[in-house]
Amino acid sequence: MGLMSSYERKGYMQGLSEGKVEGKIETAARMLEEGLPVELIAKVTGLPDRDIEQLKTSR
Repeated sequence: MGLMSSYERKGYMQGLSEGKVEGKIETAARMLEEGLPVELIAKVTGLPDRDIEQLKTSR
């Protein structure tokens, strides 16, 4: 990847972080579709219960 400026590195790290969150949300959505309880989904994904509840009601 070579040398990055501090701004480039910050943007890169932010992108990785956002990608990880999106992956967790997709996983949580699939788990909800399978009928798993919110508490278990929160434990497995590390997402807050309230975020999973929002996802549940938005689908």
